[in-house]
Amino acid sequence: MYHHATNDYICPFCLLVKGIENEHNAVKQTDLVYQNEIVTAFIGLRSWPNNAGHVLTIPNEHYENIYDLPLSVSTEIQKTARAIAIAMKEIYVCDGVMLIQRNEPAGGQRAWHYHLHIIPRYENDRWDLNQRQPFPAAERAEYAQRLRVAVEKYLPSSDAEAIRSALAQHWDEKFSKLHQAGKDINWGQQWLEPFIQPLRQAGCQTVLDLGCGTGNEVMNLSQAGFEMIGLDYSKIGVCSARAKAGVKATFVIADMCRPLPFRCGTFDAVMSNVAAHMFSDRITRALFAEIRRVLGPQGLFLFHLNALEDRPFRAWQKPEVCEIERNYILEQDGQTMHFFSEAYLLELLADWQDVNLELVRLPGDVKMGYSPKRVWRGIARN
Repeated sequence: MYHHATNDYICPFCLLVKGIENEHNAVKQTDLVYQNEIVTAFIGLRSWPNNAGHVLTIPNEHYENIYDLPLSVSTEIQKTARAIAIAMKEIYVCDGVMLIQRNEPAGGQRAWHYHLHIIPRYENDRWDLNQRQPFPAAERAEYAQRLRVAVEKYLPSSDAEAIRSALAQHWDEKFSKLHQAGKDINWGQQWLEPFIQPLRQAGCQTVLDLGCGTGNEVMNLSQAGFEMIGLDYSKIGVCSARAKAGVKATFVIADMCRPLPFRCGTFDAVMSNVAAHMFSDRITRALFAEIRRVLGPQGLFLFHLNALEDRPFRAWQKPEVCEIERNYILEQDGQTMHFFSEAYLLELLADWQDVNLELVRLPGDVKMGYSPKRVWRGIARN
């Protein structure tokens, strides 16, 4: 309706939503406070001396200003802003919260993508709009981490939440049935063996296993001398892991779709074997950013993920109901599955160092009911 962006304008907020960090967008994925299919919220690049940690909330789709903004998107932004404001009261212990939203040059707008500032206020804080200073990335990441968990408490559930809940129920039921039958999911050394030497060569000690299930790989690495933490969304899986004799490790019940419950730089390595491929593109990108955040400098990310080439083989065993997104599938038993192409993986790992990918072909066993499998084996350095 009323536009001021030039035809060659490169929108930094659109790059942020896509997870792209470059000379046009200085916001890092570790700055994110909240993101869903409609909105993104992040810590501002600049801060006021007495009002650190202010947040900007933007629509994921490009709308230049309030005049263009659909009411449905505006409602989602206000829901998010409300949750962030309450979270600020809890985490920052601020005396109040101020919202600022500017439109057109005369209104003070400088970035041509709608954005709402959420600013913590304190008694006698001497706030002045023109006193903002650069806010270091490490400090932004700490503020973002503090707000993330609190924000989630004050947001209503969504369709994505329902999918995650169904996924947890799927694995709870699967682990429960295996336990009742006296069985377990144990891949032996199939996934671990290729990673032992790289872990030792890098001098890794603290390792996080994302999607640890009943803890067999945590147990194996713990016995090999590594300090292990296993994380899984299934309460039954984690309870089974904790009950196993000889496991000297810590187990955490948490959702990989949400911010990981660890401080920045906690681990020397993060490992995820055939577990981090169950999410949408947005959540996958957020998870990769979280993995980078909890890894220390030069930390290793080691993984096995379902390859795009695996999709027809898996469909033979688990029929597809629908394609939620490109190569992101809902299966008949309620599980979701994301299949990774090499190009997609290289895009996700574009800012990592020493990326090594290998397409691994597993033969399967028709008599046992296991279809052939194709996975990407990867190692990347933070």
